[in-house]
Amino acid sequence: MHAQEPPEGSRWAPSPMTGEHSGYSAARVAHELRLADAPGARADAILFHDHAGFWLPFADEDRGIIVPRALNAPGAAIVPASAVAERLPGMWPQPLPEAFR
Repeated sequence: MHAQEPPEGSRWAPSPMTGEHSGYSAARVAHELRLADAPGARADAILFHDHAGFWLPFADEDRGIIVPRALNAPGAAIVPASAVAERLPGMWPQPLPEAFR
């Protein structure tokens, strides 16, 4: 079951003007996917992002969740860390809100 959509303009909401996820909305999407498909996995404290999307690694595991930046792109997925290994050096870190860890 998905959480209720946040009010428009909320920091948790994606940006309809740009058609992209915000860091907070990407973290929320990743959190919901983790709870549904990997309930025992703990998220790391950092969310990484670049022009293409977001990477949320799982703590003490070699996998995580990738969330495309564009709202109309195929959805988030749990993937091995090797799927983002080439992109990771160019990604910017962002603290993950405590509620999503």
